[in-house]
Amino acid sequence: MAITLPFDKPPEKAVEYFRSKGYEIGFGWQDVYGKAHQTAFTVAKAMRLDILQDIRDGVDKAIAEGKTFQQFRSELEPLLKRKGWWGKKEMTDPLTGEIKMATLGTPWRLRTIFQTNVQSAYQAGRYARMKQVAGARPFWMYDAVNDGKTRLAHAAWDGLILRHDDPWWSTHYPPNGYNCRCSVISMSQREMDRGRLVDDPDNPGEKIRKPYTVSEAPPVEYVERRDMRTGQMIRHPRGIDPGFDHAPDQSWTPDPGKHTPEIAAAGEKPRPLRVATRADVVRVIKEKLDSVTLHGIKEIDFRRTDAFMATDSAGRITISTKTFGFCRGFNAAADLRLALQNLGREPLTFNQEYALESLWHEINHNRQPWTWRAGRLDARTTVMETVNQWVSRRTYPEMLEHLGGFKPEHLEAITTGGYGYNGWIRNFDGLLAALGVEDGAILEDVYKMLLTVDRMEYMDELAGILAKTSGRDAAKIKTCLKRLEHQGAPEAFSSLLGEV
Repeated sequence: MAITLPFDKPPEKAVEYFRSKGYEIGFGWQDVYGKAHQTAFTVAKAMRLDILQDIRDGVDKAIAEGKTFQQFRSELEPLLKRKGWWGKKEMTDPLTGEIKMATLGTPWRLRTIFQTNVQSAYQAGRYARMKQVAGARPFWMYDAVNDGKTRLAHAAWDGLILRHDDPWWSTHYPPNGYNCRCSVISMSQREMDRGRLVDDPDNPGEKIRKPYTVSEAPPVEYVERRDMRTGQMIRHPRGIDPGFDHAPDQSWTPDPGKHTPEIAAAGEKPRPLRVATRADVVRVIKEKLDSVTLHGIKEIDFRRTDAFMATDSAGRITISTKTFGFCRGFNAAADLRLALQNLGREPLTFNQEYALESLWHEINHNRQPWTWRAGRLDARTTVMETVNQWVSRRTYPEMLEHLGGFKPEHLEAITTGGYGYNGWIRNFDGLLAALGVEDGAILEDVYKMLLTVDRMEYMDELAGILAKTSGRDAAKIKTCLKRLEHQGAPEAFSSLLGEV
């Protein structure tokens, strides 16, 4: 499997880690072993420094520019062939003096060199990043790919949750072997408490939420074998390739003498999502976002509707295929697919990022506790939708984190100029301005209300929050909240605010 690099800009920590390495010439992989790989770049049987430099430069460029393996190979293979480092050749082992038939460059070796160095650099950068936020996200979960290529031992560790400072990570932090694609996910206490949806053993077909719990670290069993070339006894944990039984050195810092100082100041970005079709959109949403909902995600439907997106708040989401000309050609289905496809690859357009915010709006509906009441829509519904849209515009970066640690590019523009419920949002912002209340002063309380209070009871709760924050009369604020659906000019709504 070719790794697509998780960046559309140079990943600072990963680039620094790779560029900090010096060079080490070795005939066999044993010549540069274990933690020495953290400080030296080596390729077995690359006995000429110019060859080693060419390979290193290719890997460096791949990491910094986000190249695929095919791009890496197409640029490097012709160069190595011109220099004679390709195929099989007789070479003298400097340790034993024996002449041996050695395998030099091959497509398989280039793939291993590429994937191992890219994954090691990426995971070293991710390790440094997770350590920086370990106070807020102290729980680490082992994450294996779980396909036909995953090692059985690595699959057995999938889902294992330990604290970030558990000694187990010092030997088992990925990658744990050549071509290993495992990773680690950090979680907060809140995410641990919310857990995941599992089958209800008492009600077939139903789901219940099961909190995550910290696991007991598996015992580390060491195995030994003698290397036939060196006679050296090699000891490593079972399930981990020799030389991979170490976490990135926590004391590691870039060496200015070994790396290029002009590293772009872009933050790390994870692997792009594999999205090309609507089926991929459904898969990613279910895989990445099901765990944050209250009722799970059961069904996602694409059809032409007059609403951008809609949900029954119990697991079913509809995404419109209609193009809305009055919203700069916004098409929820098309823009959402392109957004998920382009994350980590290229900058999103406003409409693409707004499609993600619209999805978060529906996900937040799924997170709201509520009791169904028959009857027509009224002011309570207006307040509920306004609150959900107002919060979603400001918190959709949280969804980008769940999708894999991506960052918003149009947050301010979407906060102030999103399409959905724009009139109601404009009136609510006018109310906040009249009260002298800043967004940041109430966002945490309003977000908590959204997740804990029956959504048809927001009116009284929100009036209380605003009254407490502003020192104004709650009854008058509630009167204004009842008129949020006013469709006149902003000045007309402002006149309704009266003495508030």
